[in-house]
Amino acid sequence: DAGANLIQITFREYGRESIEVSDDGSGIDESQFQGVTLKHHTSKIKNFEDVAAVKTFGFRGEAISSLCSLGNLKIHTSVGGVGSLITYDNDGHITEIICQARTRG
Repeated sequence: DAGANLIQITFREYGRESIEVSDDGSGIDESQFQGVTLKHHTSKIKNFEDVAAVKTFGFRGEAISSLCSLGNLKIHTSVGGVGSLITYDNDGHITEIICQARTRG
C-alpha cells in the first residue's frame, strides 16, 4: 500500500547480525513515526466506516511491534527531501531520530 515497485531483503550472517528490508515506496510521514511500532495501531482506520474500506494487508501493527521486542529496530525513511533514521526501544517507543540522507522509501 506504500506504492513500492522494488522490495529488497538483505540477511547479514544469515540473519544473526541483521535483517534489512528496503523499498522504494512512499516512505513514512513524520506524524506516523511513533504509531508505526505500537501494538494494535493502524493509520488506516479512523472511524467505524473505515473498517469496510480497508483493502490492503500492511506490515505495521503487530508485526513491527513484535520486531521491536525481538531486537534492535531502526527505520530509515524519507518522503522526499531529508530522510530520517528512527531508533526504537523494545517497547516500540522512539529513542532517537537522526536526519540522514535517503532516497524516497
